[in-house]
Amino acid sequence: MFRAYGIAGLILVFISFIMSFFDLSNYVFFNIVTETVFFTTGFWLFTDALDYHLNKSSILHKIMKKKKLFFWLVMVGIFIGLMFDFFGILISRLWGWYYIGKPAFLATLHYTRGLIWGYGIPILMYYSSYRVIMHLVKKEFPHRFGLKMSSKKVTKKMFRYLLIMGIVLLIIPLLLYPFVKVMDKFFGATTFLFVLLGMWFILEYVEHKRNKQTFLEDIITGHWRPVIGLIVTAILTALIWEGLN
Repeated sequence: MFRAYGIAGLILVFISFIMSFFDLSNYVFFNIVTETVFFTTGFWLFTDALDYHLNKSSILHKIMKKKKLFFWLVMVGIFIGLMFDFFGILISRLWGWYYIGKPAFLATLHYTRGLIWGYGIPILMYYSSYRVIMHLVKKEFPHRFGLKMSSKKVTKKMFRYLLIMGIVLLIIPLLLYPFVKVMDKFFGATTFLFVLLGMWFILEYVEHKRNKQTFLEDIITGHWRPVIGLIVTAILTALIWEGLN
């Protein structure tokens, strides 16, 4: 049976598009409750309900059993958001500060909202969406497939150095910072690519240390169904969310 909170989530997504279409966010609680708040919350609840319907488990039901899980997952998303903004705004100069000219209190309030519903809650949304897509991918491709690039033994040795590689990749943009001022956006985007790879490697290392199968391990050992699942999930969520934007 499809969970009722999934219907509530779908309604929130619908409201977010209504707000965007009629530009209502400026009239709702001083632009504090935006369409993004409704969309990310609603899309997560909807995909979580789908996940539970298809797989008989979901992240929300795990959170209900272990309340701290919600806090830590959202904090991971917020940390990623802070890292993105630090490097994207101050180092790579790909985008600017959104709240120029606003009082410090309002700017802090808006930015906190952006971190929670722009990065924290979306972590849950991405996870639930990925599990739904992976259910469909496994039905379409019932057997594992892919090009095996290395053995698990060699892969595990590689993970010993992944943390160092990730840290080095995060340091490179800091070293190149003086040149970003005089170079074009392409140079800034290149330095930000180092940030993305660095954060990926660090998070892969953490997941590996928790004795979990990681995405990089899947790629290297020839298990490519998760690759298809991730690509489809990324494209789907990007098209819907950016369509809202």
